[in-house]
Amino acid sequence: MMLAKDIMRATGITRDALRHYVKHGLLTPRICPRNGYKQYTSADIERIRFIKDAQAIGFTIAQIKELLAHMETAACKHQSLLPSLRSHLEDINEKIATLRAMKRHITRLIKDFEQRDCTVEPSELHM
Repeated sequence: MMLAKDIMRATGITRDALRHYVKHGLLTPRICPRNGYKQYTSADIERIRFIKDAQAIGFTIAQIKELLAHMETAACKHQSLLPSLRSHLEDINEKIATLRAMKRHITRLIKDFEQRDCTVEPSELHM
């Protein structure tokens, strides 16, 4: 069993992050009956690493909670993640398409604005 300081050191998370994970139900530490301290296990280290990895690829806390729930009951944890990963990739691809369209529009605006001479021909500003 480890205390909060030990798990923070082992995973590199802050006290605030640890509290956030507990508050949102991503971690459920055992409470020591003698002193009331929260205690963590090596399984919690792996869980925190998973949480950090999932956050790094854009999953929200709510989504991570769902992923963890699916994994707990799945015969194969990897297979249980596939639908969520596919859906997340689809969302990312949609965001990329939107960002590319925005980039094209901004590039056209820059070219247009660079060619304008406001001293000769004042014009309305349209984005």
